[in-house]
Amino acid sequence: MYRFILLFGLSLIFFSMNAQQNPETKLDWFKFKSDKGKFVVTVPGELREKIDSSNTPLGPLVMHTFYFQPSANSGHSNFMYMLQYCDYPEGALDVKDDSFVSDFFESTRNEAAFSINGKVIYFSPIKLNTLPGQFWRIHYKNDTAVIKTKAYLMKNRYFAIQTITFKSLASNMDTDKFFDSFQILEN
Repeated sequence: MYRFILLFGLSLIFFSMNAQQNPETKLDWFKFKSDKGKFVVTVPGELREKIDSSNTPLGPLVMHTFYFQPSANSGHSNFMYMLQYCDYPEGALDVKDDSFVSDFFESTRNEAAFSINGKVIYFSPIKLNTLPGQFWRIHYKNDTAVIKTKAYLMKNRYFAIQTITFKSLASNMDTDKFFDSFQILEN
């Protein structure tokens, strides 16, 4: 059921990883707001949107993926910045049931790792205001690359904010800035 969430976003992570980035370069960041997506985030470049849909046992689901892939040697610590959201049918996500939330995130992170032949290294429950969430870290590409994800559930909507980088650059301020700037605009 949750496999749909991952397939479209993960297809974006196989972009070129040839050149090591220079984390010392200063970057221009700006706020990106999506009224339809109900979020705002600060990003170091122009986000592109990719919309995919799939028929699932719950009915048709539409995944909105916003991503920025810096060019090689452009001064970015990460080689992908990504934000996704997907609306589920009313009542499909029980965000007040801790067991459901835990199972949802476990299935999502494990499928993410499996789909790229990676390994979940770390995960922890988090919150954004009162919204349930989870942070996880996946190593892949023979333990040379890292995907960091912060995911949240709001009513019937799933959000995931991610960065992808080399393992040697996994602890970087650009990821922190991107993650910390994310805000959900509630109804």
